[in-house]
Amino acid sequence: MYINAIFTEFKKQFPQHKYTAPVQLRYRLSQHNQIISHKGQNNTYMLKEWEHIKSGTIGDTIVDFLEEHDTPQTIKVITDHVLVHYPETNEKSIRTIMYNDTRKRFSRFGRGCFGLSNKTYPAGIKPTTNISDSLFNERLADLERFLSQNWHFPFSASTDQNETSLYRWWRLQRMHFDKLEEKQKDEIERIKDQYTDLDTDKRAYEWNSKYNMLINFVSNNQRMPSSDSKGLEKMLHDWHNKTKNYFKTNRLNDEQRKKYLKFEKLAKKGN
Repeated sequence: MYINAIFTEFKKQFPQHKYTAPVQLRYRLSQHNQIISHKGQNNTYMLKEWEHIKSGTIGDTIVDFLEEHDTPQTIKVITDHVLVHYPETNEKSIRTIMYNDTRKRFSRFGRGCFGLSNKTYPAGIKPTTNISDSLFNERLADLERFLSQNWHFPFSASTDQNETSLYRWWRLQRMHFDKLEEKQKDEIERIKDQYTDLDTDKRAYEWNSKYNMLINFVSNNQRMPSSDSKGLEKMLHDWHNKTKNYFKTNRLNDEQRKKYLKFEKLAKKGN
């Protein structure tokens, strides 16, 4: 159960209890860690005796799996095992979890395999790369591929797990920029300079997309969108009216105000 649901049941049993928020239950639940565990992060709780549900985090599940093997395992084999217990995740997220593990429990080996950093493997099987450097280069390549395909930076409010994962990675690089190696800092600065014109905010991206669509419509048709139309034209008509109202009530930012005025000049010239 989510902690919110547990709190609801708790207040049904003890309506006069001093606790007023779900977060206050966390300490009490942690005191009973012999019988209560959590699944994933500390938002979902379960009984330890339940053998049909895997407890702990995805990282814990990977450790348990690798402990059972005498040699490092490929990312595909690891992913297949994790998906049995956490079907909502994916290979990229699992790889990122191992790379970002704060307890440094994982190492990368040859042929795309991963193992435990504190485990002794047969002679000749040794880590091949620094796992943090490998992750940085891999995620940087993922980011550039995303930028070239989508023409905007990854958004946090996305239904695509790969995009939100990439958003979190990019945000962390900027937050902890001072802790990066010099060559990594250079790459971050290069991305910022090279793609400086791309939107970083979803609302700004959607606004600019509709603005460009309106510009193209007027240029191609030599008229404004009609209120009697349907589909795309009707959407552009309504969006223009909404933007005009936002302009009059001073609810556009400076860049949007400039673009709106530029469009109105273009529209008047067309008429």
